[in-house]
Amino acid sequence: MPVAPDDTQYINPPVFNPAGNLYLSLQNWAIFVQDALSGAKGQGALFDQALYARLQIPPSKKSGYSMGWGALLESGKPIMLTHNGSDGNWFADVRAYPCSNLVLLIVTNDGREDDEAKFAAAEIRRDFMQHYAPYPPE
Repeated sequence: MPVAPDDTQYINPPVFNPAGNLYLSLQNWAIFVQDALSGAKGQGALFDQALYARLQIPPSKKSGYSMGWGALLESGKPIMLTHNGSDGNWFADVRAYPCSNLVLLIVTNDGREDDEAKFAAAEIRRDFMQHYAPYPPE
């Protein structure tokens, strides 16, 4: 059911909003994630290399999470960056693979933290993995 962007029933308090209430179009989100991929390879344009490392490389090998990015590492470098979340109205999931330069952005207009949005995202990721080879060759 469509809702107006200013319908107060669907506006979250600031504490729930991403990045200080910053919202991006899918195109701009893709540009941002592409820069994160470039940053993982030492070629990012937005930040210096030390900040990319801080954002993308977990401080503990046990955590797999660093400053907003989940990271799967190989030889101390990210081979997959991930993040997902919801503001209660939308659910978004990103997977970015520096070695293959592939990005998967998933967005649903059902942000409830129940099974349907997460199940749909998992199905899309599974299909993506069957059709592409995002990880480095073994």
